Amino acid sequence: MAPRATSSATLYFGLVPVGVKLFTATSEPPSISFTFLHKDCGSKPKQQYVCERHNSVLERDAIVKGYEVSKDRFVVFEPEELKAIEETPSPVVDLVEYVELSTIDPLYFDKPYNLAPNAGSEKAYELFVQALELEGRVGLGLYSVRGKQLFVLVRSTGQRLVMQQLLREEQVRPVDEVKIEKVTVKEPELKLAVALVQQNATDTFDAAAYPDKVRERTLKLIGEKVAGKKIQISPSQDGHPTFLEVLDALKASLEVRKRPGPHRAVRAGPAARARPAGRK
Repeated sequence: MAPRATSSATLYFGLVPVGVKLFTATSEPPSISFTFLHKDCGSKPKQQYVCERHNSVLERDAIVKGYEVSKDRFVVFEPEELKAIEETPSPVVDLVEYVELSTIDPLYFDKPYNLAPNAGSEKAYELFVQALELEGRVGLGLYSVRGKQLFVLVRSTGQRLVMQQLLREEQVRPVDEVKIEKVTVKEPELKLAVALVQQNATDTFDAAAYPDKVRERTLKLIGEKVAGKKIQISPSQDGHPTFLEVLDALKASLEVRKRPGPHRAVRAGPAARARPAGRK
């Protein structure tokens, strides 16, 4: 089934409008969920809203939304007031600055969208693709949709545009709030650690090499349960030996040959792919 555009927008490359259609670039696999049932008859229990003060079940029209301004003190908002708070939708994505992608911490990356040109915007779209690719930069801007104002970047893949929703500053916790004690690393340990990275290095990224084993196992067990089989629970084992010294663990790791994933070849060992002196 051909994908359907979720919305449309107009990118402004300077004063040049680029009409685009937005297509969700990711999808969640069908969820595997378990529900609560009445143990005696197997029927699903009904959820209800209960007033704690009056110990009574509330109907939908008796419920309003409120904002807690202090402990147990709320201000109530009517539906019309909530609508007034929402951001006015705008199809315009005004890119205000262009930065190198490497300057943006991946912690800020959120939901991506594939962009396709609207009819009549093909040339402007292609110019934008090539300009961003040649400069090696991404555009930053704001996009108002569904009552929210999104912080976004637009980048080129070399052939098309992708718009990536970004998290805002207040959504990303500072890395240095997690305290880490500084330790001294010995040169032999560092050389072995670098050799281990080189031995297991690949030149391409292949997401297909990392299937969801838990999902596969869950579906298998559900199938067995439906077929009337009894599920056997085996003790959890990680299969990794325990070492008292980091150096011993590094040496043992280098002795284990890497098993290639789909479409991947094992790289030459560290001796054959020595890192140039002075390179970091």
